[in-house]
Amino acid sequence: MHTTDETQTDSPVFDFGAFMELREAAAREYEAGDIESFRRLATQHPPATLFGPDGATRLGPDRVIEAWERGFTPFGTGGETHFEVLQSAASDGLGYWVGLQHSTVHVADSSAPRHIVLRVTELFRREKGEWKLIHRHADELEVAR
Repeated sequence: MHTTDETQTDSPVFDFGAFMELREAAAREYEAGDIESFRRLATQHPPATLFGPDGATRLGPDRVIEAWERGFTPFGTGGETHFEVLQSAASDGLGYWVGLQHSTVHVADSSAPRHIVLRVTELFRREKGEWKLIHRHADELEVAR
């Protein structure tokens, strides 16, 4: 557990719904090739984990950010994305959302864009008054094709 003064759970809870709009915007920017918004939302303090759709596990904030910088997704980039939030909540310095991330991506071996749906769980922690991503688990939803 993160125990340094970087985590402040006694501050007023920032509207998690408003934060989720920022989180979704960061996902859209990432799909467009810009990682900076994601970098601002990601924690710089352990623990941090990523279970990506490629099946790999990344531990630690440096490894997580490195994976995002490399564009770790096996599906491609440069498309559009939006979240279908099935549930979310925030309390006492922790927040989460669970749902589907719908993306249209351009895959290297095809000229036609591909629509994918990821099942996503993300966890956030308040650090110095800001929500920071500490865990993401995403895998592709198998749908009939």
